[in-house]
Amino acid sequence: MHLLCHIRRFVSLAALVTVLGAVLPGGAAQAAVAWAHGSPAPNGVPRGPAPPFDSSLLSSLDLQAAANEQYGPHARLVGDWKHLYGLRVQLGNHLHNLDVARAVRKELGTGWTVAAVGPTASDWRGFHVGALHNQTVAVMLIASDQLNDVSGVRQALAHYASVLDVDYVWYKLRATVAPRFTTPLIVPTSIDSATWANLSTSSADDTHRYDLFNAELNAMEAWVPYPNTRYRSVVAPYAGVRPDLWLGAADGGPVAAGVPRETSVACDPAAPLSSQCSDASYAIGHELGHAYGLKHSCDAYPQYSNCADSIMQTGKPMGAILLPPEIAHLQASPFLH
Repeated sequence: MHLLCHIRRFVSLAALVTVLGAVLPGGAAQAAVAWAHGSPAPNGVPRGPAPPFDSSLLSSLDLQAAANEQYGPHARLVGDWKHLYGLRVQLGNHLHNLDVARAVRKELGTGWTVAAVGPTASDWRGFHVGALHNQTVAVMLIASDQLNDVSGVRQALAHYASVLDVDYVWYKLRATVAPRFTTPLIVPTSIDSATWANLSTSSADDTHRYDLFNAELNAMEAWVPYPNTRYRSVVAPYAGVRPDLWLGAADGGPVAAGVPRETSVACDPAAPLSSQCSDASYAIGHELGHAYGLKHSCDAYPQYSNCADSIMQTGKPMGAILLPPEIAHLQASPFLH
């Protein structure tokens, strides 16, 4: 049982909230109450000290106003609000498609792009990409045959957030700084679950090592621009509940790419991690380290006899370490706080 569990066993609730409030930013004290009680979230994922997901760059949209702007004052929204693409615009006896990207441009202006925070029509948002400053944009890609499974996508978002939760807490404990994740966005893709699965398993072959990464990057860029010097991205695909798909995590400069396992397991940093959660948080945490400028530990710092225990080598949360120069690098990085 790691340090967090010892804290929860031997410290009073009030003291726990005070301690975590001093250590973790952005609502962690409130999160500690749920953590200490061990209460499950409504979706079944255990609550932990959640990372302070940044929603400040998201804006809701007036879709009815968008329908009127696009089709006139007599247009009205009809259809199914329970699905992302379920809405239509009725004008007389005719139905038309609603251009949500146009709605974002008209309502919010330049520097904004279309985004979604879930699988229903009420989850459409504008995302102020032009205002990103040192955040890590969290993205979950949705297989084409999974998008209409609303409960499945919501559960996958909770799973993905729980893995990011583990990495946030782990980085905070080891380096005293942690990523500033945005609220996870979903991006529908044209790739079905079977193809995502094949991309993952085939990455064991060196000739196809980066096929999954390249597919993730291409799918992400349909909605979220490739990161520049102002932000980083972390991405993982949802291809149904597939915790068995663990191959193919990779990085490409500012992008950390995970695998389907990261959207398929429920993790809690306040409890002993299962082997799948440890692997999932290692995959994301390791690739994030690369995105923040870290190299493989034993290559960069062979003078440290414990270099293999670093997350940048083979160490897995929560027991993984960071070497002193890795900690110094992260503490100097603008992408962690």
